[in-house]
Amino acid sequence: MPKLSFILGLLLAGSLAPLLPGFTAAYAESTAVFEGSRLLEMIPATGIIGDGATLADLYLLALDANGAPLTGLALKGTMNTGAVGALEEVGGGLWRFTYTPPKVDAPVTAELLVKGKIGKEPYSGKWSFSVTPSPTHPLSSSANPSKMTLGVEKTATLSINLASGDRQAADGVELVIAASCGKVENITNLGGGHFSALYTPPKESFAQVALLTIADKGDPSRTLSALAIPLSAKFDLPVTTAPNARVIIKVGETQFGPIPADSKGRAKVPLLLPPGVMTAEKISVGADGMSVNEPLDLKLAEARRIALVPIAAGIPSDSRLAVNVHAAVVTPDGRPDTAAMVVFAASAGTMSATRHEGNGVYGATYTPPNGALPQAATLTASLADHPTTQTTSVPLNLVSLRPGRVELSSNPSKLAANAESFTLVTHVAGSEGTGLPGRPISFGASGARIKGDVKDAGKGDYQAVFTPTGKGPVEITATVSLPVTGNPLWRLLLVPSITRITNDGLSSSLITVAAVDEFGYPVPNVPVSLKLVAGDGSLPAEATTNASGLAQVFYTAGRTPGLVTVEVSSRSQTATGALLQVPDELTLPVVPVAGSRAEAALVAEWRKVLGTVVIERE
Repeated sequence: MPKLSFILGLLLAGSLAPLLPGFTAAYAESTAVFEGSRLLEMIPATGIIGDGATLADLYLLALDANGAPLTGLALKGTMNTGAVGALEEVGGGLWRFTYTPPKVDAPVTAELLVKGKIGKEPYSGKWSFSVTPSPTHPLSSSANPSKMTLGVEKTATLSINLASGDRQAADGVELVIAASCGKVENITNLGGGHFSALYTPPKESFAQVALLTIADKGDPSRTLSALAIPLSAKFDLPVTTAPNARVIIKVGETQFGPIPADSKGRAKVPLLLPPGVMTAEKISVGADGMSVNEPLDLKLAEARRIALVPIAAGIPSDSRLAVNVHAAVVTPDGRPDTAAMVVFAASAGTMSATRHEGNGVYGATYTPPNGALPQAATLTASLADHPTTQTTSVPLNLVSLRPGRVELSSNPSKLAANAESFTLVTHVAGSEGTGLPGRPISFGASGARIKGDVKDAGKGDYQAVFTPTGKGPVEITATVSLPVTGNPLWRLLLVPSITRITNDGLSSSLITVAAVDEFGYPVPNVPVSLKLVAGDGSLPAEATTNASGLAQVFYTAGRTPGLVTVEVSSRSQTATGALLQVPDELTLPVVPVAGSRAEAALVAEWRKVLGTVVIERE
């Protein structure tokens, strides 16, 4: 019996592992974290834009069966579309390919094929992800009829087309059309990138050019167009001449008349004038047949021929932004003016030099001021040689700067087993580090609930008391009320509060979905659908973003170790994210945001705003 006890003790301690054939394999199987010999997965890529230029990062997570990082991988990647670079080791089991997507006009499925060796063992693996077209679309526009006579043609039908891009995404595009005179109504999305609208000219009876500027409401600085509709006018021109003479008014090669004058030499000549005509020739024919030719100043007011392209409904007061603004200019008769001297100005912020972007459209780059509070400003465009008569302006709605950082700390920093309450301090600061007081704050908590109201302690500090609701650790996320621009949805961001979770079937992690506009600012009231693509945990299937543009749900862990993939979608927008579901004892890297580098940078900014703290138990 003593000998048997000794042998059993050695077995339990692993001392006989080198002595007993097959023991190592049995031991490895009993302690392995992942099924099979390894975990080698691509972290799901998100936000990859097929513009042929914007780089993306494709990450592989390579761990052995026990969760230790795999090193020295001799693998190469190839793509069915786009180009992929060499595999680089990041560390901790993470490896990275740099991917240059192709330029596409419709969504495509890209496939990454990886081949080579892991140690001495041959390996082959394949993953797929979506590449979507650029959301920016060239616009073309036309009017039927292309010219109008005031009082004759009552309306014109406008046709606007997105020249390229994702036709499915175009179904969600909302156009905004501004008219220098008259009005535009019934803007209708016909589907497939085609739109129609109805233009009604003004009631004024003088010749002018209707200058229509068109933009995608969600992308007005890049998706835009301009259309000029010359409006001719009928009117009677009073003239004086010799008594009983006949009068002819000659405009260019067109003659109006002759009209007989009365005994006092007065006559009214019916004219049909196109825009841009300021002078004419008066021909008087006397009773003797002799004619007298005289130049005639028609004394018509100069019509406005410059118009600003619609801008975003709201622009953040953030000096890091560079916002392109545009104006269209036509000649007096309605042709694109390619030699205009356009001057842009803003009552707050700064403007770059003006550039001609072609076909009479001029642009400049606007840099907003930094501002913790919203403010109203004005954007103006004018012609340098006619600054008084040829000028136009639109209001600028500058929204307050989004907080740059939210940090949480608890007192005590670690909870006693029988703790009845604890105090949470939230510090809110701008991007430059200055504390921001007066900001409403809400909390999402797992393992605790708030007790009473949040206290604004000044200088960007806020205090709240919580009561634990269980015996385990507490996770709390603070959300600061965020400024809303009023711009439409541009993309979705998926931001897990943590990137790893214990595979115990009980633990939970807060996942934040941010619906954002073109500036990365929140869009409220967006319904989103959530789907668990990989993993055996659970999460709600639907949510709606709140007043701060955020939808927050909890993912509850399953029990199978591995990479969990979550997908969120709304309309034509989709985002994916991942977290590791593994035992506590593993030391693993933070799961990065794979895909578009621009999207990864935006998620990193949002992580700073979504303050999270995990308070452990003693």
